[in-house]
Amino acid sequence: EAARRAREQGFLWIDARFAAAEGPLVSLVRAVRRVVSSGESAVTGAFGPDGRQVETLLRGGEIPTLESPQQVLWMLQNMLQGVARTRPLVLSVDDAQNASEEDVGLLEDLARRVHGQPFTLLVATRPDARVTARLSDAKRLDLRGLDEEALFAFLEDRLGATLPGNVVARIHARTEGNPLHAVELVRHLEGTGALVRRGDRLVTTPSW
Repeated sequence: EAARRAREQGFLWIDARFAAAEGPLVSLVRAVRRVVSSGESAVTGAFGPDGRQVETLLRGGEIPTLESPQQVLWMLQNMLQGVARTRPLVLSVDDAQNASEEDVGLLEDLARRVHGQPFTLLVATRPDARVTARLSDAKRLDLRGLDEEALFAFLEDRLGATLPGNVVARIHARTEGNPLHAVELVRHLEGTGALVRRGDRLVTTPSW
């Protein structure tokens, strides 16, 4: 929902997910490549004469193995600054609890170094003292489940259909108001035939 609203306001939103085996360079380069290849961001010439290696990398060049954290930081800093020159940028990093302490520190340094450009770093993590300690200067938002009324409105907006109140109540109880889990559950119920679409409504069937 945040990504949709940001895009409506002209932001370029990049989703990255940390995997323990990959490291931040591979994870972030792949995320930016997806946006570049989709045409959302035109990067030609955005990196200046010193950034040709970054531009080549984003166009499918082999991701190098960089031993020094400073080399990784330089590469990512130049990549994000170049992309941010094309449009205001939000980099959303999910599963930060999978990152090593060194990698979390790199994110912290990255947020400080990408200056002079419209750039926001959004880090999502499960409760993890390593992550929160290293990103202590960040504004922290603790996410909780939606209440039943808010979940009803969210599902209607996301699915383009209204749900019966008793269905929403059961989904809310099952998911504890987690909106993404709720969407997945509704889609599962549609897939199994427990819910079917009737115009702009989702209605139950006997298998419900």
